[in-house]
Amino acid sequence: MFFNYKPRSATAILSRWVNEGFLVVHDPGLRTRSYALAEHYRKLLD
Repeated sequence: MFFNYKPRSATAILSRWVNEGFLVVHDPGLRTRSYALAEHYRKLLD
């Protein structure tokens, strides 16, 4: 689970964050999908 969210809730949250530009899909695999911070936010951490 994702921070104790049910998979459906986590999918909705991640989808919204991708649409808002906060995250990008790092690996688009169906079972192994992963996400990363968008470039803009990664630069803020440097």
